[in-house]
Amino acid sequence: MTESSTEEPLLWTVCNWIISALNYGASILCLFVFCSIMTNKKMRMNAFNLYVGFMIFPDSLYAMTMGFLYLSKALGIALIPPYRVTVFVYFVNFEVNFFSNGVVVYEINKLIQQSNNRHLEAVSEI
Repeated sequence: MTESSTEEPLLWTVCNWIISALNYGASILCLFVFCSIMTNKKMRMNAFNLYVGFMIFPDSLYAMTMGFLYLSKALGIALIPPYRVTVFVYFVNFEVNFFSNGVVVYEINKLIQQSNNRHLEAVSEI
């Protein structure tokens, strides 16, 4: 093997192409679902759909960024320092998902408590 130290093996290049395609596909699907929820007034009226939409949005941005990084790596172009961008995007995605999951869990807990109170009222009436 007489490759220089800056070139990657063909297998890694193919893997980078596949990973970038999968990330872009996931990003497009997530953005499609997010846009379909946000553009339909009837779907926006349901709070659960808004939670789902805003939980999908950071994942779509993360997948798009990772797709961009893997695509630039597959093309052999270093447009931006990948390590710093990867860490920043991962950290922001983690924090946003953590916050969104906390809000969703809080709302689900509130719904369960209201449902339980309604059930107890119905049983006491009997």
